[in-house]
Amino acid sequence: MLLKKELKGHERILKNGTKVITHSFSERKKVVEQIESGELTIDEAMEKYNIAKRPTLYKWIREHSKHKQKYQVKTRPTPQQRIEAVTSYEQGRKDKYEIFREYNITEKTLKTWLNDYSCLPKQNKLTKEMNQSPSNIPGSKDYERALEEAKLKIIGLETMINIAEKEFNIPIRKKCGTKQ
Repeated sequence: MLLKKELKGHERILKNGTKVITHSFSERKKVVEQIESGELTIDEAMEKYNIAKRPTLYKWIREHSKHKQKYQVKTRPTPQQRIEAVTSYEQGRKDKYEIFREYNITEKTLKTWLNDYSCLPKQNKLTKEMNQSPSNIPGSKDYERALEEAKLKIIGLETMINIAEKEFNIPIRKKCGTKQ
């Protein structure tokens, strides 16, 4: 013999004939409390309170849970938040682990953000080789000569860029926060 289920909620019928059961705020909260206390499993709650779909119950849990952080949906940081994270990392105000926790991201994501939003020049093969050479010792003649050559090279390149921007009326320098 089948026992009649105890109907919870308010039942109404839509124009197309579909039956919909709505639950009050207090009833939703009660269901969530019973799930969190362990009185009911999700499947038992769905059956007892005639909840047709799991996402409905998950939504209730997010809305009424005492442990809201546990059920919060991960949101994507906005481009402005990404720029702030990259800037604070580059300026040394935060280390990478603080950024991982604050924005709930991985190291790979931070590297992508640094690539996309960094205002610092990227290190190319030449600068990596310069950092590894023995002429890297301050005070040595090789170091001083290399430093002077680098300064002259920078001045020459900046002059070329300035002339090209004026003559051809095109922006060459990367604006901070833009993608390449």
